[in-house]
Amino acid sequence: MVNVQNASDKFNGDEGRLFVAKGRYDISVIWTGPRALLIKCTGCSRNNIFREVTVDGDIDVSYSLASDSRN
Repeated sequence: MVNVQNASDKFNGDEGRLFVAKGRYDISVIWTGPRALLIKCTGCSRNNIFREVTVDGDIDVSYSLASDSRN
């Protein structure tokens, strides 16, 4: 699971949830710009992904998944 919230906010597991996959994977999160986030999941397969948000407020989210041909 990848969850993004303001550092000054109290953690709320129900908010800011961008990515959820069933299982254990190597996941990396990289800010590629002030409001652009890249989530990489080297072992994720499409059938195990339950949530994949591409925009959250003013944050644009892109993905690089093992099942994608662009890896």
